[in-house]
Amino acid sequence: MPRHTSHNAYEGQALTWQDLALLAELIHWMLPQPSVAGLLALLLLHDSRRAARSSHTHAYIPLKLQDRNLWAQNKIARGTELVKSALIEGHLDTYKLQASNSAVHSNSLSWEAMDWPQIVGLYDVLYAMGPSPIILLNRYVALFYAGSLNQSYQKVIELELEPQLRDYQPYHAAKAEMEAELGNIAYAKAKAKAKAS
Repeated sequence: MPRHTSHNAYEGQALTWQDLALLAELIHWMLPQPSVAGLLALLLLHDSRRAARSSHTHAYIPLKLQDRNLWAQNKIARGTELVKSALIEGHLDTYKLQASNSAVHSNSLSWEAMDWPQIVGLYDVLYAMGPSPIILLNRYVALFYAGSLNQSYQKVIELELEPQLRDYQPYHAAKAEMEAELGNIAYAKAKAKAKAS
């Protein structure tokens, strides 16, 4: 599994986490350590949204548009409790931070109620632990929804120079979504269509 992915803002690279979650359950049963608990929490929280990520008419539904009634609340509760316990014990690591980020998303009552400043802060810590353009992308997306629209969009434009993001679909999706939010809907659709072809 990639060390840093875009699970929090733009899911879709791997729509099913159930098998990984089951494997992590087994590992956690054998090695009940905080770092393993953090990984298990991350996988459970992502898998909790599996039923809402697609439908018979849409192959992929972004987080913002998902029906939260379809989220598995038992997995959200367990994942949240695991990450809380893991943060108390042991040292801070990327799995615990990503699980914390996912817990913020999963426990929000709505997209509008999301605690974007907290998510930005978590990405700041993640970036300090291991700099990555993907983390920066996610940070700028969170900053965008926290209210810094134009500034965040310009930062995302600057990331075009990063080779790691050139063919990274979530980058182009994030950029197009920002353009749509800023009112450049026709331009965003044209860019998205050109990228998909």
